[in-house]
Formats: sequence, C-alpha cells, structure tokens
Amino acid sequence: MNDQNTNQPIEPSLPPTPTPTVPQPIAKTRLVDKISAKIPPKVKEALKKFYENKKIFLPVSIAFGLLLLTLIIGILFGSRGEAPQTVEATPTPKSQETGTQESSASSETKLEQLKNQIEGLDIDQKRLQPPTVDFKIKF
Repeated sequence: MNDQNTNQPIEPSLPPTPTPTVPQPIAKTRLVDKISAKIPPKVKEALKKFYENKKIFLPVSIAFGLLLLTLIIGILFGSRGEAPQTVEATPTPKSQETGTQESSASSETKLEQLKNQIEGLDIDQKRLQPPTVDFKIKF
C-alpha cells in the first residue's frame, strides 16, 4: 500500500458546482438623458447661451413660472363643471289702478309752499358776484 493514501482522508467526488454568474449591471438611463439625446445640438447650444445670459434668463423664467403657477391654481380652484346658475325671470306685477283722492285744504297749502320755494330758488346763482380785482400793479 501507498503511504500517501493512508494519511489523507478519502473525499467523495462531487460534481463540479457551477460558479454563480453575477449579473452585469444594466446601464440605467435617466429620463433626462433620454430626452436630451433627442434634442438637436443647435437647440442645446441655444439653451446653453440663454442660460448663461442671466439678465434675460431670470425674468423670463420667473414670468414663465408665475404663468404656470396661475394655470395650476386656475385648474385646481376653477369651476368644476357645475351647471351655470340660471336666473329665473320673475313676471312683473300688474299695477293696480286706484282712484285719486281728493286734495284737502292742508295739502293744497303745502303744494303752494313748495311751488313758492321752487320759484324762489336761484339756480343760476345770479346773486353771487365775483370779487373786484385791482389790476393796477406797481413795483
């Protein structure tokens, strides 16, 4: 017998195990990258120049933001498709014709007083006179 076999334990022969394959990471493309790939280079360059000019970029972007905010608020708080309120026309009441009452002596005197007040009213304000101005100015 061989001395080499006696000193080492006998290992059962196992079929070779396949080494697990590590999946390669898939290159994830962001949505921004997908969109920017579709934009022509001339447009990209124009947007870059627009962004670099802060005196124009800031007011335009602020105005655009306010417009967008106004639209969103209008959509959220605007009318919800409700039926418009209808105003029903009410029929006008028919006037009742009553006979006139005969005037009494006291009402006739009141009418005479009103007539005198109206006639005595100075509408044109003819009683008012402008002040006299002295045009003789000496220095």
